[in-house]
Amino acid sequence: MQCGYRLIDAATVYSNEELVGQAINRAITEGSVRREDLFVVTKLWINDFHDPETALRTSLGKLQIEYIDCYLIHWPAGFWAADPANKLPIHVIWRKLEDLVDAGLIKTLGVSNFNLQMLADLLCYARHKPSVNEIELNPSITQPEMLRFMASVNVVPIAYTPVSRIGQEEKRHLWQNEAYDAICQKYGKSQA
Repeated sequence: MQCGYRLIDAATVYSNEELVGQAINRAITEGSVRREDLFVVTKLWINDFHDPETALRTSLGKLQIEYIDCYLIHWPAGFWAADPANKLPIHVIWRKLEDLVDAGLIKTLGVSNFNLQMLADLLCYARHKPSVNEIELNPSITQPEMLRFMASVNVVPIAYTPVSRIGQEEKRHLWQNEAYDAICQKYGKSQA
């Protein structure tokens, strides 16, 4: 945070909330940042769909904060969950998350990895509309139709793997792409 970072991205499945919480606490205690200057994002993992409140309160404890600025459904794939209790439809999970917004534990809700159809469906019943959708966006995966739709409904995209998925054979060509190299040179940036 001494470098100027104010958006903090955490997730239960990343196993980074405790360390992030220590850093937030230290920065606030030292006076280098105030809590209201930070935008803390964390995510609900599929193993906790049955009880988002307990998952959220666990995250708040690890992060050492009283509210989350933006809480995302990390993956809309409860069918992957080993426990049948977590195999819930999104509208059931969303209602539980909206209750946590109403309780003041979450400022805004968001989603991650939602396709256009899933996002459109969610918008039909959401009392608290998702503010963001975190999706894979990079020069190889541009998702123009999704971005047009999100702009039309005021849902902000957050890109993950914004350059490319390094290490995937089919994406390695990006690093040898002349157009990509020219863009990097034009703006005085490295390929990373």
